[in-house]
Amino acid sequence: MCIFKGYKNFTILSTHERMHLYAGYNGLPNNYSPLEFVAPDYEKWPLFKQARLKTVSIQPCDCLYMPSYLWH
Repeated sequence: MCIFKGYKNFTILSTHERMHLYAGYNGLPNNYSPLEFVAPDYEKWPLFKQARLKTVSIQPCDCLYMPSYLWH
């Protein structure tokens, strides 16, 4: 991801956090999580409290390399 104008914030999680993301929940594809990473509903998704989130902000002329399968 590269930014030329403005900025972008990313919330990213390792592939090892999959167990906390409810991926594939209720028939959804296995590469999809129903969670809202920025403002999660911890009552509905209690395992997400254990997830180790990282937040990255990139500015103009910055690039962020995101490996395959990284949750964002």
